[in-house]
Amino acid sequence: INLLSNPGFESNFTSWNSSSPAGATTSIDSTVSRSWTKSAKVVFSGSDVNYYHTYKSVSVDPDVSEWYLVEGYIKTQNITSTRGVCLEWDDGTNTKMSYTLVGDNDWTYVVVVRRLDPSATQLTVRLRRLSGGGAISGTAWWDDIRIQPIPKTYSPNIQVDVYNSDSSYDRTITLEGLLGTHDWVQKRTDGTPYLSARASKDTSGNLYLMVVNKNLNNPVTATINIDGFAPLSNASVSTLNGPSIDSTNEVSNNVVITPSSIINASTSFAYSFPAHSLTAIKFGREPTDINGDGFINWLDVKMLSEQWLNLGGGLSADINGDLAVDIEDFAEFAGAWQQR
Repeated sequence: INLLSNPGFESNFTSWNSSSPAGATTSIDSTVSRSWTKSAKVVFSGSDVNYYHTYKSVSVDPDVSEWYLVEGYIKTQNITSTRGVCLEWDDGTNTKMSYTLVGDNDWTYVVVVRRLDPSATQLTVRLRRLSGGGAISGTAWWDDIRIQPIPKTYSPNIQVDVYNSDSSYDRTITLEGLLGTHDWVQKRTDGTPYLSARASKDTSGNLYLMVVNKNLNNPVTATINIDGFAPLSNASVSTLNGPSIDSTNEVSNNVVITPSSIINASTSFAYSFPAHSLTAIKFGREPTDINGDGFINWLDVKMLSEQWLNLGGGLSADINGDLAVDIEDFAEFAGAWQQR
């Protein structure tokens, strides 16, 4: 639930309060947005401005919900100050600011979660830059702002910036809230398996297995059974995790994707999944198992004959991958047939 109307400024500043103080120009930008077509834009012109001039208030009731979340997305360009831009949470008694952004940043998720003062009747979200960090210039955009009451069983979405083992940026993914990270997100875990798995195949016949280990402290060993699939002996593995369940990449790149491999993969083998991890395993298909049923037999001969002398990509009988089904593929298939 979002208590804000017009959270993405698609109706310009309707229902928002907005003005332009000395040192900053506030406007709607219809050329830059995270979603839909518009965002709120502030251009800073080089003074130590205290910017709080775009804001919106909603009615709240501490008896209904004690905790409230304020979140949104900010994009920056050439913000030159030690105090950057952020979102501010304000219940009239207490204020709290989100992580601040300086320099150049693509759309970045920011969030504030705080308990209301018992006397609070309103909660205000502000597009914010706190003065005191010296002159500021550059441009900032805000979009997709949200105020949300948090029930006792709330599980927030968590965005993770993923980096490879060589510290190069890979991607940002959104995960469901993890169990047990704070007292207000506790849920019963009785009967919940530690491992969750999904499998799929691509058009080339490769098999992909994704496994989440929800055990926060220990690795879990499981048997992987892939009967009916003829895997290559080596499988590639990518594991996403960090040194602890609350690791982040805010200061250093602690949460990374670590590549590894499985040697001598077969149709049934044991594998240990690290604690609090997401593991992706790619099993290459034995190319002479043309129909991908786990066996090299007359059904593969039939498919080879049906695709004989065909050209192009996506041909399962193109064993050597040269975009043609010909005598070279037949020779490789015959060799595998003799060894079966």
